[in-house]
Amino acid sequence: DTVRVTMDATTWESRAGDRYTFLVRTRFNEKESERVEGTARLDGKARAADFVSPSKKRIVLPPGTVFPTRHTEQVLSVAGDAPQIVRATVFDGFTDGGAQFVNAIVGRKVPAKSDDRPAFPELGTQPSWNVNLAFFPVDKQDAEPESEISVNIFANGIAGRMDMDFGDFKVRGDLKKLKTA
Repeated sequence: DTVRVTMDATTWESRAGDRYTFLVRTRFNEKESERVEGTARLDGKARAADFVSPSKKRIVLPPGTVFPTRHTEQVLSVAGDAPQIVRATVFDGFTDGGAQFVNAIVGRKVPAKSDDRPAFPELGTQPSWNVNLAFFPVDKQDAEPESEISVNIFANGIAGRMDMDFGDFKVRGDLKKLKTA
């Protein structure tokens, strides 16, 4: 049987990287099957994620945790001509399991070639990097990641392609539409 799976994620991260709001909805055949919603803080008031859905609970986040935008900034800050590795503890709110340890391998720079990107002239002058991300639980010493993402990311943070491997299934995402302000 064919199953249609849709995942919508709406997130907001403060400029300082200390507050985060998340709403992730998963639908199977147009019927909502999972909802993860809440807020998180990494400041003097708290270092925790407060969930309102799927159930109300608080998870204390490990020291050094960052949110996704800050992690992307860390990855792009080391991106250059030679491969680099970035290790971080990241909370994204996509599950109610808390933060994950993320090992990012940033490949060599792919120079900008505007003729390769005619559908998106905004990206024509941007170099990009292939980044492989492996996600591990922070409370275990597993050798195998729970999931992996391979992404082609441009210098401005836009992802042109994403290949996600969740073990039981894989998903490929390609940039189809781009609107810049």
